[in-house]
Amino acid sequence: MLKLVVEFRLGKKAQGVNMKGRWILVTNNPSHYREEIYSKLSSEGMDFHFANGDFSIAKFNIDKLDSNVSLSRCYVIGKFFFVPKSIIRALKYDHIVLTGNFYFVHTWIILILARILKRKTYLWSHAWYGREGDIKKILKKLYFSLSTKILTYGDYARNLMIGEGYAGSNIIPIYNSLSYEKHIRMRESITPSIEDNAADNSPNLIFIGRITSIKNLSILAEALSILLPSYPSLRLRIIGGELDNGVFRNRVRELGLEHFVDFVGECYDESLISEALVKASVCVSPGNVGLTAIHSLTFGTPVISHGDFPNQMPEFESIIPGETGYFFEKGNALDLAEKIKLILEMPSKDYQRMRQRCMQEVDSKWNSRIQLDMFRKLGL
Repeated sequence: MLKLVVEFRLGKKAQGVNMKGRWILVTNNPSHYREEIYSKLSSEGMDFHFANGDFSIAKFNIDKLDSNVSLSRCYVIGKFFFVPKSIIRALKYDHIVLTGNFYFVHTWIILILARILKRKTYLWSHAWYGREGDIKKILKKLYFSLSTKILTYGDYARNLMIGEGYAGSNIIPIYNSLSYEKHIRMRESITPSIEDNAADNSPNLIFIGRITSIKNLSILAEALSILLPSYPSLRLRIIGGELDNGVFRNRVRELGLEHFVDFVGECYDESLISEALVKASVCVSPGNVGLTAIHSLTFGTPVISHGDFPNQMPEFESIIPGETGYFFEKGNALDLAEKIKLILEMPSKDYQRMRQRCMQEVDSKWNSRIQLDMFRKLGL
């Protein structure tokens, strides 16, 4: 059934097309976590065309962008999205950056027409997961072959694509980022007491993200119940909206963990989140980890997630076993508990070294400065 997604009101900057940089990014949402990188790209002359494709993700105010911005209606049929006005807008530019989701019908059309019109295109994408079946592989190979360059969220996808026959010179890891500039200012202003975060003194776990079935938080609750006899002061803090109809909260109740789990709820207050991360011994994301890893590592908190890489999000690459966190066997609560223990029992000196390594990982790759530099090298 055809679903009509509401059309955004055009802002003042959407009057006409700024051809100065001749770059445009066509995407679905002005997602709140992309405000910093989009603002930087906008300041460099990149224009934007948005469509409202996912109501569940908070958005930023696009009027803050310096360049020309347009927004239009999106039609949704099952998994397929179609934003017809984005086609006309995009083809006015020499360089077109596109969301690399091959369920976006308008993206296919833009890619094909851009080749005919000799426009350069850049698919900014998860790209390859490693779990693609034969049919999806064929479609993806065709899809990505239409693009001038492929901008992947990490090295894992790039290596998989090279294994599928793609030229490595056409695949550029651009990684992912959050509000890096804001976070490092907050990080520098916070003076954490490393002793208070040490494993032998009031240890605590944290999870940040929406509570959904894919996050598999029940495994975390089971791991907590395994650890409590040895660590009676251990606590778990959950920051995120509950979208699982109370399944996880019921599991916590069944295991008798009500007094050991703190449900904070949905929160976008970075001061509260940063303080919670600094105080946590480890961030645990038992399902796919996503940008939670980058958020946590930015503040020096190691991360644990599952090691089934084809079913992970690209940010899993930021977890380096023994340096920035650990991987556990997916679905195995006992193994998760063991990996948590490795951090809880870590000598203070080693833990402080791990915290420093966590921050270095984000500073070296997963930030908007690196991403902007990549676009500059492409000619922005």
